Amino acid sequence: MPYTSSWLYRSKNKVYFRGNDNANGQELWASDGTTLGTKLVKDIYSGNTPSNPHTFVEYCNNVYFTAANPVSGTSQAFYKTDGTADGTLLIPGPVANPNAGAAITEKVVFQETLFYSGQYDANLQEELYKYKVNCTTSALEPLMPNEALIFPNPGNDRLFIRSGNTRILGIEVKK
Repeated sequence: MPYTSSWLYRSKNKVYFRGNDNANGQELWASDGTTLGTKLVKDIYSGNTPSNPHTFVEYCNNVYFTAANPVSGTSQAFYKTDGTADGTLLIPGPVANPNAGAAITEKVVFQETLFYSGQYDANLQEELYKYKVNCTTSALEPLMPNEALIFPNPGNDRLFIRSGNTRILGIEVKK
């Protein structure tokens, strides 16, 4: 049985992992197996505060993972990396900046789509989300003009709407 870990991931000719050099906290590192080829990819959470990258999966020639969001201060956000600091980016979406207590758990690629489970709001249960890009261009699959994505589906008393890069929060469905 192959070794699996949510803290260590092999992609092509690199191993991605959560490393700590005592200056940057636990951040995203990569290694090609040599001392010179082992280095910090990006200090996501500047300074000694750790971003704790984990739960890696490969999708469309990038490695996707979960780590802290230094802007919102939450411990769970969705990122991708191409192995460079400039290519390590926070992914916008329904669980990219979750409220306190929220989480992103597992990720899996199925039929050219990245699925992940997450909890956007501490008052809601964990739900299934999907993230799809055009693997040729790595651009977000665009919404057509006047098209909106409403999630979760099915939903209970809260819905979220995304139109282009805009997300509207706080819509309540009254019965």
